[in-house]
Parts: sequence; structure tokens; C-alpha cells
Amino acid sequence: MKYRKLSKELKKQLVEQMINGTMSPTEICRQNDIARTVLYRWQKQYEAGELDNAPTNALMAAEIKIKELERLVGRLTLDNEILKKAIKQTYKPSKISTNSSEKTKVYSGALPEGAKC
Repeated sequence: MKYRKLSKELKKQLVEQMINGTMSPTEICRQNDIARTVLYRWQKQYEAGELDNAPTNALMAAEIKIKELERLVGRLTLDNEILKKAIKQTYKPSKISTNSSEKTKVYSGALPEGAKC
């Protein structure tokens, strides 16, 4: 027998006829010249949602996961920028006076009495 490819719509229609009891599996197989195992394989595909023209559940789940991860990346990027700004504001270099007499006064206060610089 030659290999032929039937449309998803026809496969879906045949499986629905079998499930509804409109036709028996034997009648469907005889009229369409298909093996019974093929019909039952199509039934499993129908139950898994693979005969629908809509995207499969696995594809939809993957798209949802991608959207969640993109949101997470956006949130982490925003947090990272906020933290960078906070670090810049807290660790600003302070101005140190270059006047040596002022430095001596600051450091001399730390020395015990009577000690010389």
C-alpha cells in the first residue's frame, strides 16, 4: 500500500466519529482504507490535542515560560541599575584638605600628650 498523508481535519473527524459512536472503528477503517492501529494512534493524538490547528500545550507552556523569564530579566536589570546608583551616591569620594597644617591638627589629636610628630 502506498503511503498517503491525510489532513489533520480528516483525522480529527474520523476519531470524533469513533468516539461519538456514529461509526464503529471497523467501519471507519474499511471505508478509509486505514489500519486499526493507525486509527487508535490518531485517537491518542486527538486526546493529546495534537490534531488541533492551535499550538500544542507544550508550545504554549514554553511561550509562557519565556515570557516569565523575560519579565524576570527586566526586573533584575532594573534592580541592578538602582543598586548601581545607590552605590555611587553612598561611596562618593570625600574631599580631603591639602593644607598640611590642618592635617597636622587632625593627626596630632590622636597622639598622646607630649609626643611629637
